[in-house]
Amino acid sequence: MSTTETSKVIVFGQEFQAALKAAHAVAPNSDYDMVQLRVQASGGNLLVCARDPKNNMIVGITVGTTMVDIVHDRDEVIEISKASAHQIQGMKVKAGEDEEDPLLGLIIAGDRVSITDETGFDLGLRLTRVRRLVFDDGAWLGDVEAMLARAADSLPGECAHLSPAQWKKVAAVATATGVDLQVRPLHSSDAGMSRAMVLGDRVAGYLAHLPLQPDNPDDGGAETILMDFDDNPEGPDDPADVGQPAPTSAPTVRVLRAVPPKGIA
Repeated sequence: MSTTETSKVIVFGQEFQAALKAAHAVAPNSDYDMVQLRVQASGGNLLVCARDPKNNMIVGITVGTTMVDIVHDRDEVIEISKASAHQIQGMKVKAGEDEEDPLLGLIIAGDRVSITDETGFDLGLRLTRVRRLVFDDGAWLGDVEAMLARAADSLPGECAHLSPAQWKKVAAVATATGVDLQVRPLHSSDAGMSRAMVLGDRVAGYLAHLPLQPDNPDDGGAETILMDFDDNPEGPDDPADVGQPAPTSAPTVRVLRAVPPKGIA
């Protein structure tokens, strides 16, 4: 049992800031304009969460920790405003000469959270303090970790892997057309290759992605098949030979052709 009156969690700095940025993007400008920081019951990592009821979306991003010292049960879950999350993102956290992710400390004391430099690299980071949001009924966003766990129980056997660049382009297509899109996995004969169709009213897309392998982080899997419109209704008998799906017979659907800038590794 710790003898201090404050709780402390040490996290990987750049990982933490990236998670805050993602949660900040999901959190709406309404009653849920906040970010939740939750110490995971299993693993002891930190889960950075946001919830957008209007768009029926919740998100949790896991951040690695090197130390978790929770003195009070109430400190296992803290919530801060979007403005406070943005303030923490503004800290200039850069990797050291050994390219290791710098460490940040979250010191929780009452209704305040202090962010400190825990690397020992003397990064010149200014101590940042943000206000903790306190509610009579506990966490305002609820138990996001439990919500995600229940949703994961309904996952299908197959899934499609898309790169961040592909997701950005899919979002751009959905935004431009105003069409709800679904991503559906395709069977692939190529080991490790993830293939998917993006489908919606008036929209059809094909994507392929080779995720980076843990034992070969420098492989070319980051080169993916991106989306571009192709008005040519004709196609080869076997589209798998060229890495694109067979054209649909629906006259209003336009097939998206694979045009990677550097090809597939």
